[in-house]
Amino acid sequence: LHKYATPSMPEHKGIVAVDIESGKQLWTKEELKFEFAERGCVYASGNTIRGIRYVQVDARTGAIANEVSSEEMVILHRTLGSEFKEIEDLVLPTPIFDVAADLSGQAVAMREFCDVNALTGPVEFIERNNLLIFNYYERTSLSSEEHLKTKNILKVLDRENGTIVFDATVNSNSSSAVPDTFFVLRDLLMYIHESTTLTAVDLANHA
Repeated sequence: LHKYATPSMPEHKGIVAVDIESGKQLWTKEELKFEFAERGCVYASGNTIRGIRYVQVDARTGAIANEVSSEEMVILHRTLGSEFKEIEDLVLPTPIFDVAADLSGQAVAMREFCDVNALTGPVEFIERNNLLIFNYYERTSLSSEEHLKTKNILKVLDRENGTIVFDATVNSNSSSAVPDTFFVLRDLLMYIHESTTLTAVDLANHA
């Protein structure tokens, strides 16, 4: 897992390794930034007085195995890109930053099914066949000028008949809008419910 530098900026900061079977934390590296993982190794970077340092970290122990040059990192990225062609069907959402004023067909459709006056942050969407999948944050009654409280809502609109075919609260108590809360892999809409449960929805049943 990785953290973010600030809630509003999607820049990686810090790495946490967790054992999937036991749920126990194996190690953490607050000073490193996650780049990618491959074959039991985590590749990370860190800022030093001499510039950016790239390292190879053992995924199980957290021990730094090797330093990696920037040239080697580029080659590894290219190699990984050629090896993972099977996830070409992975689609990440596109943001609309002002749904109330946007004139696109997607924004017009979204305005029918969300309260634009309560929105905070961008609305993200993915189009798949006749489905418009969109995710937004709206302020709750617990929100104040000092402390923003939002509810993260995910909806699937069938644009052929104009009805919502799937509606879920992704997170009922968020303090800020987070990008890429959901994605589509082939026919599966995937998101993490209440920050604990990876959830997959078969879009083929809603098409």
